[in-house]
Parts: sequence; C-alpha cells; structure tokens
Amino acid sequence: MSIYELLVIFVVLLVVFGPEKLPGLAYKIAQYWRAVQAVKTEIHGQMKRELCLEESRQRKKKLQEESRKAFEERNSQQGAGQNSHKNIGEHS
Repeated sequence: MSIYELLVIFVVLLVVFGPEKLPGLAYKIAQYWRAVQAVKTEIHGQMKRELCLEESRQRKKKLQEESRKAFEERNSQQGAGQNSHKNIGEHS
C-alpha cells in the first residue's frame, strides 16, 4: 500500500468513527492483528514440523528398502555359492 492509500483509509475511518472512537478502534485492530500473526506463526511451525516428520519417514522407508535389497542380494549370492559347492561335490 502506498502512503496515499493509507491516508485515504485513515480519513475514511476518522469520518466514519469520529476522533473519539478512533484510538479504541486502532487498539482493537492491533489486538486482532497480533492474534492473526500468532496463529500464522503457529501454523507455519506446525507445517514445518510435519514436513520434517514426513521427510524422516521417507528416508526411513528408503533405508529399509535399501537394507532389504542388500540383504536379499547377499542371501542370493550365498545361496548361489552353496549351490555351486553342492554341484561340485556331486560331480566328484
């Protein structure tokens, strides 16, 4: 907002509410503004925590998947090695 827009809003409020009520109105507007800012800050913090939690879950899932694949690969290699030993023993 430009300074002229703020000046127009101030003049309209002054005309509508009068000089007696304007300080009280400004105080109430400031209270509401602080309350809105507090809610905004809380929501922002909560969303940030949720995103971090979701990222942690995804990393955990990825690590579990990688571990499972490595375990299966190791077992399949060991199983192939054991089968080749059995085959060698059978040919003797």
